[in-house]
Amino acid sequence: MKTLIKKITPRAKQTTPFPLLDLARFPAALLVIAIHISPLAFINERADFILTGIIGRVAVPFFIMVTGYFTLKPKRRRGNIFPASSVKKILILYVIAIALYLPVNIYAGQIPLWTNTGDSPGPLWILSLIRWIFVDGTFYHLWYFPALITGLILVSLLLKVCSQRCVLIITALLYIFGLMGDSYYGLAIQMPALKIVYDGIFAICTYTRNGLFYVPLFLVLGRQLALKGPEFFKNGPLLLTAFLAMTGEGLILHHFDLQRHDSMYIFLPLVMYFVFCLLLDLNQRFKKTCCPCPSFKIFRRISMIIYIIHPLMIIAVRAADKLINLQGRLINNGLLLYALTAALSLTAALILTPVIQRFKRS
Repeated sequence: MKTLIKKITPRAKQTTPFPLLDLARFPAALLVIAIHISPLAFINERADFILTGIIGRVAVPFFIMVTGYFTLKPKRRRGNIFPASSVKKILILYVIAIALYLPVNIYAGQIPLWTNTGDSPGPLWILSLIRWIFVDGTFYHLWYFPALITGLILVSLLLKVCSQRCVLIITALLYIFGLMGDSYYGLAIQMPALKIVYDGIFAICTYTRNGLFYVPLFLVLGRQLALKGPEFFKNGPLLLTAFLAMTGEGLILHHFDLQRHDSMYIFLPLVMYFVFCLLLDLNQRFKKTCCPCPSFKIFRRISMIIYIIHPLMIIAVRAADKLINLQGRLINNGLLLYALTAALSLTAALILTPVIQRFKRS
């Protein structure tokens, strides 16, 4: 906690251009934990779906838009916009995360080895391994890293040959196609031709929430706002309307059991665009009000660590419940499980952050 207080204390010679974007990463990370725990499910299933299946679905697009905002702006000297350094950092994080979860994968028998099925190590096994590492991710939350890398490469290539507007249209069409394999899958499979297409897609990847259909649009929206520059936010009614529309959309789809997954909605990109505009406007106001402006960079680092390690904390709490023989008291109450997981994840992140910083400097 001392480290946290020290990091957010204003310094005379330190300015942070986007303190509120850094700060907003923290609640976004907490929402991701909620998605993986369903803290309200034991109270009310619909309330839990609103929290995890609708509100919580703004978290990952926010992270993606932040990446697009900062990494896809064209360089001043040359027109190249490929964010090689960012891709390298994401790849390093992913390799570390793979190593971190490898013991869990081995224990749970999740590694697609040919020995698991008795088959020979032929082409199908190799394709399965490639899919596991480079498409689906080696653990249920690690899909984000290969998807982000794929999305960055795809958008960068498109921007080399197309205008920003053209790329926005292409990525929007990809999103719509992915949408039909996600929240609208129950409608899509009513058409035999589409069912065949999506069956083929799901033979290659588990979800359409990936680096081809899901990530690119949010990267481009982030870049669009970076090119546009900060403006006074005057779209509060539109943001509220879009959010209410997305809530209604999600509830209807959930009620009729049409969703294969609940990551993609028609109104989600619109909600995210307005949310990001609001954050940029609040950021400008915050910088003008607070002089010198405090640094919230620690939340940037903490949030990524929380994102990576929180499933380990869920496993730790479940293991503790079993070892102490609490008969499910820690895990049957979703709010308690969430609170313990969030607290353990935050504590671990606060401990690891200065250690990682020292390692980087050495």
